[in-house]
Order: sequence, then structure tokens, then C-alpha cells
Amino acid sequence: PERIRGGVIGIDWFNVVITIESYLKGALLFTADDGVIRDAAKVHGSYRESALTERALNLLLDTLTEQCPRRLDFFLDSPISHSKRIRDDLEVTLRSRPGKFSFSLTLAPSADYCLKNYAGLAASSDSVIIDHCREVIDLPAIVLSARFSFTAPPLSALFP
Repeated sequence: PERIRGGVIGIDWFNVVITIESYLKGALLFTADDGVIRDAAKVHGSYRESALTERALNLLLDTLTEQCPRRLDFFLDSPISHSKRIRDDLEVTLRSRPGKFSFSLTLAPSADYCLKNYAGLAASSDSVIIDHCREVIDLPAIVLSARFSFTAPPLSALFP
């Protein structure tokens, strides 16, 4: 979390929110061999908002606000259904919250492509992004630890 303070963070929006929602739904989360939390949701390109989406969003934004980043850059995959509306709703939410950070919202054919060369901290559990970024932050792990004292078990503990 200390890396967030004053930092610039690029957020793989669907990747991060799906992981937090998965926890709220009681789905399986685990820590992969690279130390990053993964979910077993298998959502990929078929994401649908749920009754827990707003709660996941608020948990994420509350945690980020407490950590005082300088700027948040959200990247949303445009091929996902309703991604433009989701981006627009996210903008309304961000503008209505008291926050001391600036933000941008980018709807792109591939959030992965945008984040692979991102200059700041990249928040994603996507291995394509992790393998190409200078610095990666496990934002769902930070949120779930701060809000629920949750630490995902290592994959090896689930399948010994």
C-alpha cells in the first residue's frame, strides 16, 4: 500500500473489479506462484455487473482514497458488453467522490496493450501485463486485506 501514496496507477478495471466481486460472492481466490491473487471466475470477455459491483467499486475507491495516489488511470476493454456505459457510470462515481487524485478513463480494444508499457504502477493479475510492466501492484490483495483482513491461500495449499 505504501507504493500507492503519491503514485500514478494504471488499473486494469475489469480484472481488478472481477477479483474483488469474486471475493464478495464467496468464489475461490488463490495466490498464484507469482504472488498475485487470481480468481477462478473464468469471466474473460463475458463480464456482467452484479448486485455486488457497486460494493466492490466502493471498497476499491475507499481503499485508494485512504492511500492518497496522485493519479489513477482506468483502462476498460471495449469489446466487453456495456463497457462504454460502465465507463460512463464509473466517471460519474469518481466525480461525485471527494478525492484528492486526478483520474482518466480509457476505453480501449485491449486494456492489456495499454498497460504493458505503462510508466506507473500497473494494477492487474493478467500475466501478459505482469510480464511486461516495470512495476505491478496487486490492488485486489490490498483492498481485501485492508477491508476484510483476507489473505488468499497459495495455490499449492489448495492442491497439495
